[in-house]
Amino acid sequence: MPEIPVGARLFHFSNRWLQITSDAWVHSLVTKGLTFQFEKRPPLSRVPIELVSQHPHIPESILGLLEKQAVERVQDPYSPGFYSRLFLVQKKNGS
Repeated sequence: MPEIPVGARLFHFSNRWLQITSDAWVHSLVTKGLTFQFEKRPPLSRVPIELVSQHPHIPESILGLLEKQAVERVQDPYSPGFYSRLFLVQKKNGS
């Protein structure tokens, strides 16, 4: 069985997708996931972005992202890397 990308629920239904469509791109999407090709690498920085918001759900959201391996903990806070601002968006169900 191929490695399943994080959050790739569609993979579990790939046999059904094979019945629905013969589109090769769709088959690739549901079995291998989507990857992005950037024109150039994002700028790297040695200065981490400070987390300004003290929203009560940010710590649990960060732990969830770490568990899914969507983000990783920086061992050396001054190593060059791409630092992104974290923000929360409320889902329709209120979570």
